[in-house]
Amino acid sequence: MKTTHKFFALLITWLLLGPVSAQETEQQFLDGFPDVPLVAGIRGVEGESVLFDTPSGTIAEVKLTIEGDADHVFDNFFEALVALGWDCGKKPQALTCTREKNRLVFFDAEPSRKNGTIILRLEPVK
Repeated sequence: MKTTHKFFALLITWLLLGPVSAQETEQQFLDGFPDVPLVAGIRGVEGESVLFDTPSGTIAEVKLTIEGDADHVFDNFFEALVALGWDCGKKPQALTCTREKNRLVFFDAEPSRKNGTIILRLEPVK
């Protein structure tokens, strides 16, 4: 099975079975995004997620509430994702990370605003 297919199989399994308990793993991951570790100060917004398959790959999107400002959250995700093998770049309103044929984009139109929301999108690299 190709690595990309394994990733999406894990993503679907994660969505169907839910999060793994803290006793089963040292590091917890964001619900629906098994390769995105949880970082302090974020929570998913109920009913604000989308997952669908396209001919070029799976697209998933979730809205996250944040404590503090997005710049700090982006820094935390940058550090955690680079440690997991993602190649990340940070811009003022976004953090973009790629690995294999997948791209994660974290976006906030007002990254210095306190206690706002960010959008996390998983998409295939074209």
